[in-house]
Amino acid sequence: MGKECPRCGKETMKEPIEHNAISNEDKKTYICSGCGVYENKMLWMITKNMHNKIPKFQKELQKKFREKLGID
Repeated sequence: MGKECPRCGKETMKEPIEHNAISNEDKKTYICSGCGVYENKMLWMITKNMHNKIPKFQKELQKKFREKLGID
């Protein structure tokens, strides 16, 4: 462990980089496994029309990450 996850900012990235998750946002940025799980849960909730059940802090974190990637 050591590198900072670009999504959550925590030092949770594994080496080699390929042992981490790829973000659903741009399909190329590696993020930590925990963030990968959250992104997939949010995607599942959106496809099931459960937007109102996504925690506010996760929506805010995702918005900041999208801005960092230059998306939106």
